[in-house]
Amino acid sequence: MSTVTLDHVDHLIDDDVDRPLRYEIFRAKWDSLKTATHLRRVFLGCLVEIVGVFIYTTPVLCAVYGLMSSPSGLDQIKTPFLNIVTSLTCTLSVCLAVVVCMSSSRGYLHPSFTLMTSFTGLCSWYEAPFYIVSQIIGGFLSTTVVVGIYWDTIRPIWKAYKMGLLPEDKIWSSTGLLAGIINVKPHSRTWGPVFLNQTVECAMIAMVVSAALDSTNVFVAPTMVPLMSGAIFGLALLANEPGYIVDNFAIWIGGRTTCTFIFGRADLCFPKVDTLNVIFGGLPGYALGFLCYWLLLADIRRPSASTVMQQAELEAEAVAETAQRIHADTKALKAEKRAMAKLHEQQRRLQQLQNRGPQNEIRMSYEPRQHQEEQQIRQRLACPPLEHVQVAHEVQGMRMGEGPTGVRSAFRSSSPERLRSVRGHGNDDKEDDEVGAEGDDVFGFDQGRVSASVYSIQTTPSSHLERGMTPTRASQNESVVGPLPNFKRQ
Repeated sequence: MSTVTLDHVDHLIDDDVDRPLRYEIFRAKWDSLKTATHLRRVFLGCLVEIVGVFIYTTPVLCAVYGLMSSPSGLDQIKTPFLNIVTSLTCTLSVCLAVVVCMSSSRGYLHPSFTLMTSFTGLCSWYEAPFYIVSQIIGGFLSTTVVVGIYWDTIRPIWKAYKMGLLPEDKIWSSTGLLAGIINVKPHSRTWGPVFLNQTVECAMIAMVVSAALDSTNVFVAPTMVPLMSGAIFGLALLANEPGYIVDNFAIWIGGRTTCTFIFGRADLCFPKVDTLNVIFGGLPGYALGFLCYWLLLADIRRPSASTVMQQAELEAEAVAETAQRIHADTKALKAEKRAMAKLHEQQRRLQQLQNRGPQNEIRMSYEPRQHQEEQQIRQRLACPPLEHVQVAHEVQGMRMGEGPTGVRSAFRSSSPERLRSVRGHGNDDKEDDEVGAEGDDVFGFDQGRVSASVYSIQTTPSSHLERGMTPTRASQNESVVGPLPNFKRQ
């Protein structure tokens, strides 16, 4: 049983961490190697042209031969339906080819574009022939692959033709077996309408592609170049009512080379007039489109789109910073206003206190003490907080200590002068003073009943007590009759 040590784990971790770095180092070395010299850069550009043309040509030719392999044959297929299928396929294939190869392409995957860029200086004249030959090689490879894919359909028809069972129109015409790779003019069309058709459409292609590649065109981002290029090529095929247009002669020169290589009839694969139209028929249209855009529509004085976008981003950042600064200033101003309002309120209250004077200060300091003393008196009297309390008592069969029969106060007070006037039956003022002096004693009643006779206990307001005023005898007509609560000595 194998064991994994800590050193082995560390070694694996180090390998995982270093692997991306090693790959990046390898890529950097390889990129430097393949572009170290000018010859290597040209060779790399030629490879890119071959791959790009192969990518966007093969799907279109496969779509055409897919329709030809149907039982009805190409001669029974309506031209509008063929245009729809080929245009949709061309749109997607051109878009994908541009996405894959445009970043490294120096010939723009099209012989006419290679020549136009050579005129403008974007591509050198001595590199242009290599790129055009590479594009023709890409067309040759794509047509060869398509013939190989559909060889099971092509071989029986070709054998029948070789045996003399089929006429030449079934092979070499615009609706024949090899129409998908040689692209010959229909017999029903004359050269004037055909030439006008392909000139106008090639000019439109050139203008749209130029607008997509123009760095000063702020309405088109660089990422829109593949979509715009594919859309205009697909539109050209869709609007091609005659069913014959030469938009890229590298494809058809390569296709006719494939025809000669496989079927061995160079005279029929390269008809003279048709071959001249394939090579030179699209150049006037592309030249017209390039000149129309760059001389009339474009304005090189404008800044590039990347510069405009950078300026727009900087302006947006400045606007955002200004908005944040305004927001912060507004918050600070609101906080300052709240602080000033609070300060003004404090000053107003202080001014009110100063306007009240010393009498208000004495009254404010006296009122809590007065309230506290009133609460103490009410607790000792155990009665509700009324200004005057009058209680009528009659005590029968009670003995209150050794002294004469009577009623003594059951109220406790820290000051005898604040509670006076506990009057009994036949007791005089002297007895009242004694009762007031002995106010701290508490007597309880065992049992008793209060009725008939009237005695009054009067308490005066606290303000009178503070001034030393003596309570007066209550009127005997005012009485409250009820049971006397039980008190116990404390």
